Amino acid sequence: MKTSEVQLERLKESYQRAKDLQKRLEESFATLQDASVFLKKFINGLKKIGLLSSDELREELESSLYAVENILVEYGNSSIENIVIYSPEETALRNLYREGQIEPLGIHGEGLLKLIKVLANDESGIPMETIKESLTALGWFEDIEVSNSKVGFAEEERISIFDRFTRSWFDQRSANEGFLFVLFYTALMVSKDTPSIFAIDNMDASLNPKLCTKIITDMVKLAQQFDKQCFLTAHNPAVLDGIDLGDDEQRLFVVSRNRKGHTRVKRIGIEDKPFSATGEDLKLSEAFLRGYLGGLPKNF
Repeated sequence: MKTSEVQLERLKESYQRAKDLQKRLEESFATLQDASVFLKKFINGLKKIGLLSSDELREELESSLYAVENILVEYGNSSIENIVIYSPEETALRNLYREGQIEPLGIHGEGLLKLIKVLANDESGIPMETIKESLTALGWFEDIEVSNSKVGFAEEERISIFDRFTRSWFDQRSANEGFLFVLFYTALMVSKDTPSIFAIDNMDASLNPKLCTKIITDMVKLAQQFDKQCFLTAHNPAVLDGIDLGDDEQRLFVVSRNRKGHTRVKRIGIEDKPFSATGEDLKLSEAFLRGYLGGLPKNF
C-alpha cells in the first residue's frame, strides 16, 4: 500500500474516532475533555502533514471542536454554580422536623429523618445495611430504625438507636454528636436522591482523630459504590491518614495564602509523600504537622 493510501486510511479512522467521540459528548465531563484534547491534536496533526486540504473536512472538524468546547464550558460553569456545600450542625440533626430549602437534605442536616425513612423503605435493603455497617465504627452501636412514640395525644416519629452495651434503645436527641455526623455523611453518600457531586465543609467536626481516618476510608468506598464525587475540607491531620495517594481517584490539595494574600492550591501526589530521616514512611498526618506538606501558618 502506498504512503498516501496509508495516510488516507489513518485519516478515515481518525475522522471516525472524532465522530464517535462527538456522539458521546454528554456522557461525562471526562469524555468532553478527551474529545476536546483529541480534536485539537487531530486538527493540528492534519495541518502539519498537509492532509487538511479539504475545506469541507476542515470546517466540519473545527465545528466539532467548537461544539465540544462550548459544551465543556457550559457544563463546567453549571456544575460549579449548582454544587451544594454541606455544613451539618448538631441542632439541625437533632431537630428532625426542621425543614431545609434543599431536598432531600438541607445543608445543615435538615430533612435527615425523611431521608432515613426513604432509605429504610428501599426494597434492596442496601442503603440501610450500608449505613449500619458504617455506624459500627462507633463501638457501642448495634442497630437503627425509624420508630413512633406517643407524646401526649400525638405520635412523634424519631430515629431510634440501639446500644449493644446497655441493651437499650434511645433516640437522636440523646445521641452524641459523632454519631449524628457519621449518620448524616453516610446517608448523604448512599442516597440516589442526593447530588452526585457535592462538598462537605469541615467534615472532621465532632469526630475523634481515629474516627476521622476511618470515615475517610469508608467515604472513598461509598463514593465508588454509589457513584458520588465529594470535595472535603478538614483541619484535623488524622483525616489525611485515610487517604491513599496511590489511588488517582483520591486527591489531596493543600490550600494556603501567600504573603500578598493570594490563595494557592497545591496538589500532593504520591511523589510528594515524605520519608523520615531513616527512610521510613511517614504518616501524612505527621508529615503535615512537621510542615512537610505546607498549609500551616508561618507567622508564629
